[in-house]
Amino acid sequence: MRYRPAAVIFVVLPLSTLLRAVEKNQKRLAKLRDVVSSAEQRHEVRVKRVSKDVASRPDRSKKICTSRSPFASFSMRFSEYKKSAKQIYVGDFNEILSVDDEYVRVEPLCTVGEIAEFLIKRNLMMCTTLEVKDATIGGLSMAVAMTTSSHKYGLLQETVLEYELIIADGRVVKARRDNEFADLFHAIPWSHGSLALLVSVTLKVCKVKPYVRVIYEPFNTLADSSARIRALARFQPREKSADFIEATLFTREEGVVMHGVFSDYDATIPVKHVGTWYAPWFYTYVRDLHKKGSKVVELVPTLEYIFRHDRAIFWTLRDMLPEWVGNSAIFRYTLGWMLPPKIFMLKMPAFTPALRNEMRTQRVYQDIVLPLTSLEDSVRKAGDEFEIWPILVYPSLIVDHGPGKRGIFPTRAVRAAPKEDQSDFNGSKAALFYDLGVYGIPKQIVDGTEYNGVRSLRTMERFTTSVGGAPFLYADTFMSPEEFEHTFDLELYRACRNKYGAEGAFFDLYEKTTSYRKGDELLG
Repeated sequence: MRYRPAAVIFVVLPLSTLLRAVEKNQKRLAKLRDVVSSAEQRHEVRVKRVSKDVASRPDRSKKICTSRSPFASFSMRFSEYKKSAKQIYVGDFNEILSVDDEYVRVEPLCTVGEIAEFLIKRNLMMCTTLEVKDATIGGLSMAVAMTTSSHKYGLLQETVLEYELIIADGRVVKARRDNEFADLFHAIPWSHGSLALLVSVTLKVCKVKPYVRVIYEPFNTLADSSARIRALARFQPREKSADFIEATLFTREEGVVMHGVFSDYDATIPVKHVGTWYAPWFYTYVRDLHKKGSKVVELVPTLEYIFRHDRAIFWTLRDMLPEWVGNSAIFRYTLGWMLPPKIFMLKMPAFTPALRNEMRTQRVYQDIVLPLTSLEDSVRKAGDEFEIWPILVYPSLIVDHGPGKRGIFPTRAVRAAPKEDQSDFNGSKAALFYDLGVYGIPKQIVDGTEYNGVRSLRTMERFTTSVGGAPFLYADTFMSPEEFEHTFDLELYRACRNKYGAEGAFFDLYEKTTSYRKGDELLG
């Protein structure tokens, strides 16, 4: 533990910086080598190659997955299923294919940062844009993404227009919500590559302005901050509500609610640069605003606002690089330009079973989707089980598309939501939920007292299911098969597994994401 800050500074950050430079140059060279063909033409060549690899695989007893290393993913799980699989190379699917004022079409290994920087030059952004630059759009599309605009646009899946997929027999299909593959379209989110291989995705974009006018409101009771979040998220008509809403809770009672709207330059409002490499980590800046105790209004450049949490990866970096080091003025002004580290570089030290178990039992990386009605109870429950602060809160719409179109995330709580939390979303019923983000080392571990991380996660899972929510599956989950079936809505997913030949060809969702057996071992 004590050597990790030095390892981050002298190994992880320099290698991360070097790797980013190499990746950027590789993409430039690839385009220079093929100046005749267009991005769409190069894409078609890659799709045909992968389609052939899937269709002509000789050993049908081996299940299919991509050849991307588990360490390269944004997930904090340590998956081992790829060792026995037929791995398909998709490492060159990293181009932006087309764009107009309504959509952008991209390949799955394009990162959120690349797409955002491409779109911002056109005064556009993806309607749901995650705050971490290195996350790939393919990983988010096949899993889930929620952000501070999700109270308006819903989860990332609600902004998808088309998934281009390769199914188990090698056929290329384009799934849209209104074509013959509409069932597959609704089943793909949260499926984590267990139905098909993604080769492109088309997403809605929205117009932006140069700045976001951000209002920071400090609160000293959970009741008051929760009431403010609900008032902002429930505002109707939705089109005129805040463009962004989030809250950062620093204790069981204290927190800051932030909301923003796109804005042109206004000389009467100060401009705050939160994304420069020498700026304080964003959550520490917000914490200092809470201490001052008064409402603050600022203009933040739009791209800087979108990636305000990127450099400290929200606040997870402090577990490897303590605040007193990484957020110090000396570090920020001399080495801050190398932040953030590559996510996989932070996972690489966990190369032994003992270190992986430490990551499972002594650290918490959880995003949990819960009905907005459970906000106070869930914050208290997370506080009891983990004692990790800050906690992140993002309100979001969850949409129930009705029978035959219900995906993996459970929507029974949408139908049971109070009237004030319900609304119409393009003809479907929607209700307000939120993301509870808990990232870090539990206080009991820091204090050296007895703590069982698996038991606490299991308790939180049972609470989540009881209120009609579900955890993101990028992190460790310890549900039994029966609990998993009860938590998630797998009817359409199972039907698509059978219809499109995924059964026996792709790993099952539970098989890919569970840590159940490992949890039993750790519980003893």
